[in-house]
Amino acid sequence: MSAARFSSLRGRFLLLVVGVFFGVGALSVAGFLRVADGIIESLGAGYAKQYASQSRGAILARIQRELVLAQKLVASPLLRQWAADEENPELRRLALAELDSYRELFADHSYFFAIDRSRNYYFNNAENEFAGRELRYRLDPADPTLAWYFATIQKVDRFDLHVDNNPQLGVTKLWINAIVRGEDGTKLGVGGSGLDLSAFLREIVRSVDPGVEVWLSDDAGTLQGHPDDALIQSNATTRDEQLRKTIYDLVSDEAERAQLRAALDALARAGKPGDAQLVLTAKAGAGSRRSATCRKSAGRRSSSSIRPRSCGSRRSGRSWSCSALRCWRRS
Repeated sequence: MSAARFSSLRGRFLLLVVGVFFGVGALSVAGFLRVADGIIESLGAGYAKQYASQSRGAILARIQRELVLAQKLVASPLLRQWAADEENPELRRLALAELDSYRELFADHSYFFAIDRSRNYYFNNAENEFAGRELRYRLDPADPTLAWYFATIQKVDRFDLHVDNNPQLGVTKLWINAIVRGEDGTKLGVGGSGLDLSAFLREIVRSVDPGVEVWLSDDAGTLQGHPDDALIQSNATTRDEQLRKTIYDLVSDEAERAQLRAALDALARAGKPGDAQLVLTAKAGAGSRRSATCRKSAGRRSSSSIRPRSCGSRRSGRSWSCSALRCWRRS
């Protein structure tokens, strides 16, 4: 065998080895990237689930005490008696004193009490600003800013939570609206308190790790909490329910929006706490992909914001918290 021929064979063999090496290497890299993507997605989903669970616990811890106090307020025999006989001066004196005692107990140190027969709205705040003049205004059904009351009295069975702006009082809060009922079950009015929105968002929505977002919505999908103040303020001041931002508006892909809606509906039908994990393309973050866990809490919650769609589930009142972890970006 000549030296030239041997050299040619050796060159071909080296080229073959190098080709096989690069081929195997490319397959290995592709396989590694695929496995790595799966691991990242799995870890992201797990972390989102854990964060949603933590957020749910924080929300319930913050709200549960206020819910109990609001329900106790509207169950007060004295306040129920006054709601049925508002003009009685002795009942009025005792009832306002009792309401003031609840004002001291609520975290916000404020209360409201609306009597359906007269449409009178009583309120006092943490500064005791309205002592002696707790009757703030009369609820007018022709005023669109007061639509929340008439929706609540008509469609809520026990209590209702929603974010709203009260222009008459000049405050935006997470309001806890509990139904006052007479001995025969007749709805006599609405009472409760509010939580300062800025403090609520700061403690629940914004106190998160980098790369994580917590979204809060009611059972109809209307946004009640989001790191973007503008979205929540817009919903709080928008009276047209159809124009309020929903959790579905934050997802850019139509098919993924349908998946999210189906997942939340399935959790609602289950009638018990649970969670669902989805990978969604969020509009925020320049087309980023997020692993999201949507968790239904055991606490009862509904909203008068989207009345047509939430009426059927208002009896069991669903509360949602969605925690999203950004896993990767599309190129």
